[in-house]
Amino acid sequence: MVKHILNIIYLFIYWITWIFPKDKNLFVFGSAKGIHFSDNSKYLFLYLINKKDNIRKQCYWITKNKELVIWLKKNKLPCLYYYSFFGLYKFLRAKTIIISYNLNNVIKILIGGKKVINLWHGVPLKKIGYDADDIKKKSINIRYWLKWLWAHVAPFQYYAFCHEIICTSKNMLPYYHSAFRISKPKIIISGQPRNDILSSKYIFKSELFPEIQFLKQIKTKNQIIVSWLPTYRKETPIETIYFNSKTFLNVLFDFFAENDMKLIIKPHHAERGLIKKAIYGKRNVIMYKFVDPYPLLRYTDVLITDYSSIFFDYLLLNRQIIFNPFDYDEYSKTVGFNIDYMQNTPGPKCMNWEEVTNELKNRQNDSFNEFRQKIKKYVFKYDDFNSCKRIQKLYFS
Repeated sequence: MVKHILNIIYLFIYWITWIFPKDKNLFVFGSAKGIHFSDNSKYLFLYLINKKDNIRKQCYWITKNKELVIWLKKNKLPCLYYYSFFGLYKFLRAKTIIISYNLNNVIKILIGGKKVINLWHGVPLKKIGYDADDIKKKSINIRYWLKWLWAHVAPFQYYAFCHEIICTSKNMLPYYHSAFRISKPKIIISGQPRNDILSSKYIFKSELFPEIQFLKQIKTKNQIIVSWLPTYRKETPIETIYFNSKTFLNVLFDFFAENDMKLIIKPHHAERGLIKKAIYGKRNVIMYKFVDPYPLLRYTDVLITDYSSIFFDYLLLNRQIIFNPFDYDEYSKTVGFNIDYMQNTPGPKCMNWEEVTNELKNRQNDSFNEFRQKIKKYVFKYDDFNSCKRIQKLYFS
């Protein structure tokens, strides 16, 4: 009962926000549930505020994280605090909001009358949006229609709601069309802003990227950096899949020490404690403590992942990828893939850590270069690292 009452109150607030006058030249950016400064929103925001003053004055980052507000202000980046009068006023006045995932990136009940541009956060290897939701169940019942009706009357309640979304190629366009239920002309093929920093020409400002200082400190000359980015699973603890053999884990970690290679692990924040415990005291094995993985990709020589779509981004660097889907049979039963995983992952598929170390030992024998190029051309229309520039011309000219 309380939930239903709150939903009615939220709906009333949402419709009230339509009456506030909007400034078409005011843009508000958000990401990561309003907590972190990250993803595609971050890189488009940084690109734009380094342009002409008139563009800088139009853009604000919004967050509920007080520490982030302090950090942004310290670095002279225009920002808004969720729970301040100024923040609420500016957000209400903004005509356009730019997010990297869902409406929880911003103050979702105040989006009435705004244009929502979703930069998303990766190429959809797996089912997303409506395609991954129970709203698409074929069984038609009263609950189905009530949910469908509510999603249209109160769009702020549905995380996949947006007016336009950024895509990487025409081959990916059908997946976005199906997942977000928006017309194909509203799906913009421009590439992802976060991929622009993979260019060797991109200059990281030290004050804005503590990740770079961290990476410079841990990397010695000519040392191979292997980055492991496992997919987060809510149901199955990571140690059940990857850390079930302590004996072999010791052999795995010793491998990196003996071969003067570094293993950097970038886990989901919910699994950091488990990872930290597993690697405690191991030489040449380090946990990446930052939210943003893209500076790490620039420093990575070999990427290891299971089902993370970040491997698509890494294709733009044309470096080796090792896939370790140890639980593929089980995982594929519960998660729908948009493309055939086994046929479209350009790298060896290793089903245990021994196979992973064997691939690393033989990394000089890279036989997947042509395959990587093929998948890259299919997924990305552009590989020129100019996504921000294309989006600027579209929305900020």
